[in-house]
Amino acid sequence: MIPRLVAQKRLFDKATLSQELTSWHPFGSRFGEYRLKSETALTNPLSEKLSLRFILIDEFNSDPTGAAEKNDLRIASGLVAAF
Repeated sequence: MIPRLVAQKRLFDKATLSQELTSWHPFGSRFGEYRLKSETALTNPLSEKLSLRFILIDEFNSDPTGAAEKNDLRIASGLVAAF
């Protein structure tokens, strides 16, 4: 079972802010071992079929392997086309 929470809010004009939070609790793993992923996106329409999107992605792993960090933060941007 993977719990997931999704929320979206219209800001100004037609721009939207969305939030997606996903949690993984591996079956049969040690107590307290989990992973979280949070995606926050700001989407602004440029036209009827084209939008500009900025995304903040935050991933957390309570028990990373090797020399990996527990938290990973990324920023991405892109164009979204509707067909």
